[in-house]
Amino acid sequence: MKKFAIKRVIVGSAAAAAIAVPLALGAGPASAATVGPGPSGTTVWLNHDETVAAAHSGVIGVLDNPTINPHTKVRVLNDSRYVKSIRTVNGVQTVGANKQQLLDEAASKSNGQVGIHVSTDPNNIVEMDPYWPAAHTRR
Repeated sequence: MKKFAIKRVIVGSAAAAAIAVPLALGAGPASAATVGPGPSGTTVWLNHDETVAAAHSGVIGVLDNPTINPHTKVRVLNDSRYVKSIRTVNGVQTVGANKQQLLDEAASKSNGQVGIHVSTDPNNIVEMDPYWPAAHTRR
C-alpha cells in the first residue's frame, strides 16, 4: 500500500503541475478550469486558452518521464492525426506520439481543450483526454 501511495504522490504532483502552470501563466482566471470530482477520481478540464498555454509551457512532458509514464494513459480521438499510429504491444495499446504532441494537437484545433483525470486506479493514475468539437467519438 505504501508503494501505491508514493506513486500517487509523484504522479499526482506531476498532474497538478500540468494543470497549474497554464493558470499561473495567465491563461485565464482560476475559475475558468472546470473541476469534476467523481467516484473514480477528479477531472480538470482546461478551456482552450489554458490548453494553448499548457502546450506552450511544455510542462505536460513530465508525464512522459519514464517513472511516471507507465501510470498514465491518453485518449486519442478518431480524427486525430495520431490515430493511425495506435498499435498493440504486449496486449497494451500504445500510440506513436508523446503527450506533448497530443496536447499540441488539441491546442491547434479551434476550441480544442484537454482534460486531466487523476484516477484512483493505481495502474493508470493520470489520464490525458483531448477534445475538440469536431471529434464526436474517442478511442
